[in-house]
Amino acid sequence: MPELAAAGPAGKALESTFRRLLGLKTAAQYQAGPISRTDATKAVDWATRMVDAARDVTGS
Repeated sequence: MPELAAAGPAGKALESTFRRLLGLKTAAQYQAGPISRTDATKAVDWATRMVDAARDVTGS
């Protein structure tokens, strides 16, 4: 995720969060069964963190 890290301090701080989300996306997209409730909860928390950070950076 070098592009995210290069986007500034907010991007660099969220690089590991985005990497974790992408890891779950692959499992959720290609598995025959659903992901666990724990993984789904983590994904929502991580995505919320990223959206909140984007709102902080953009002021919206």
